[in-house]
Amino acid sequence: MSAADAFLDVLTAGGETGAMIRDRDWSATPLGPISTWPQSLRTALGLLLRSPVPIVMLWGEQGVMLYNDAYSVFAGGRHPTLLGSNVREGWPEVADFNDNVMRVGLAGDTLAYRDQELTLYRHGYAEQVWMNLDYSPVYDEAGRPAGVIAIVVETTAQVRAVQELKAERDRSRGVLERMGDAFMLVDRDFRVIEMNAEAVRIDGRGRDAIVGRTLWEAWPHLEPQTEANYRKVMAERTPLEFDDHYVFENRGEGWFAMRVFPVSEGVALFYREVTEERRAAQRLQLSEESLRLTTEAAEIGIWDLDVQKDLLSWSDRTRAMFGISPGVPVSMLDFYDLIHPDDLAATHAAFGAALDPARRATYDVEYRTIGKEDGRVRWVAAKGRGLFDAEGRCVRALGTAIDVTARKAAEERMHLLMREVDHRANNLLAVVQGTVSLSQAGDAQRLKEVIAGRVQALARAHQLLSDTRWAGASLRRLVEEEIMAFRLGDDGRVSLFGDDVSLAPAAAQSIAMALHELTTNAAKYGALSAPDGRVEIAWRVEGSQLRLQWSERGGPPVITPTRKGLGSTILARAVAGAVGGETRLDWRSEGLVCEIELPLEAA
Repeated sequence: MSAADAFLDVLTAGGETGAMIRDRDWSATPLGPISTWPQSLRTALGLLLRSPVPIVMLWGEQGVMLYNDAYSVFAGGRHPTLLGSNVREGWPEVADFNDNVMRVGLAGDTLAYRDQELTLYRHGYAEQVWMNLDYSPVYDEAGRPAGVIAIVVETTAQVRAVQELKAERDRSRGVLERMGDAFMLVDRDFRVIEMNAEAVRIDGRGRDAIVGRTLWEAWPHLEPQTEANYRKVMAERTPLEFDDHYVFENRGEGWFAMRVFPVSEGVALFYREVTEERRAAQRLQLSEESLRLTTEAAEIGIWDLDVQKDLLSWSDRTRAMFGISPGVPVSMLDFYDLIHPDDLAATHAAFGAALDPARRATYDVEYRTIGKEDGRVRWVAAKGRGLFDAEGRCVRALGTAIDVTARKAAEERMHLLMREVDHRANNLLAVVQGTVSLSQAGDAQRLKEVIAGRVQALARAHQLLSDTRWAGASLRRLVEEEIMAFRLGDDGRVSLFGDDVSLAPAAAQSIAMALHELTTNAAKYGALSAPDGRVEIAWRVEGSQLRLQWSERGGPPVITPTRKGLGSTILARAVAGAVGGETRLDWRSEGLVCEIELPLEAA
């Protein structure tokens, strides 16, 4: 058998594509008749025709395409026209890509791509495909590169599967990032492996300072009971809820409502800072039950709606907010049927805005529910967001729900209490000022002015407290209000130094009285009575004490008084009598220095 006949047998054994190559007249192509094909071309073609992997050979400068059956499947609707065509013309949409392949391959070099993304028109329309591509030169009898052989493995299905997995993880992470609670995932060695934005915000140090470290390394001052709780959940694989207290180096103490759950990686921590709730409860002397309801208000429910299929999924915690037993199927009809009639319109509008492609609003609404099984009315704060496809259609909506019934009740009680405080205090101040106004002239006139000034100082402190619903008064604002008649700043006569401190009501009234006495004395006899006089007011927190210093300079010469005046007496009693503080007066020649010290708890 001649070599030509043997090669024809090779083509015949090369499947459907090999037979097409055998039967085709190649004389009008750059390759010429089969009988003239060089042995190097024949050998390479015989190898690729028997391969189950898609392989194409690009011969000559034009890159004439010869390939096997597996590649014909990859080529789709372009086979068999693609067979024998020049590669740049056969795949015009990636002509530049293949031009580089031919240039590199015919230069004797190789190329390799992994999950290379290309847009191909295999069936008359654009397709995003991913491929592993390996290109190697094919040498002729003289040892020169005469063509390029390409192994083509499509990885589109694998790439899309990875993308879907990442998208699902992103959706889950999105829920955790948008939820009001802080979230942290800890492995079985108690090493932090994930945390959401709220957890980073609460700690204040940044994600890199925490992720990868153990709980004990990241928070070395954890209370023994807290550590015991974490170890209990990890060992017994049972969830646990508790209140945690921690003192941060960068922000002071904080209280947290903790919920710890066993998961496959280790334990998951959901927590919400309840520091302010605890402080408010203490200030208002709420009962132990009110405090418990406030700190447990961090229970979070998850909801998920497949908009296209109208399928609603709720966690059991969400079901509980609607008075539904765990595991019971729910629908959008249940959702709307169980919302209080007075809140239905606003809730429906907020949900519609979130699903509207033109608006894409954040779903953020509070409404009451009427329990399906128990008839109880509960307040729920719900947040969420719609997810939209490439065409702008809302395909999914998901988010969180929080039972805020206790918070609503506490707000109503606080509102009633503050109204009563305002009413009583305003009545008292009106009576006092009315009495002063009836005083007679002469010596009595002077007395009336003094008393009126002190009452007005109390009134200013009361107004600041009223503005915050008696939660506390800003020390800086209190000082500014008292010395507002004198200029502040670099060019002013009074300078303030110190970070702002929130004063409790009793401390605010005491400091107001003290500042009034000091300002009045300075304006009449001290630094503020002289054109070049200056006053510096500085304060700082040292340990458990608040220290405030009033320093005068540039005023008239100071003479130490021989007896304690009325102003000094009021000053001392205002600080010591009300909050257990201490006042020290230093009558220096350059100006009075007054130091006020009071327990931080009072501030």
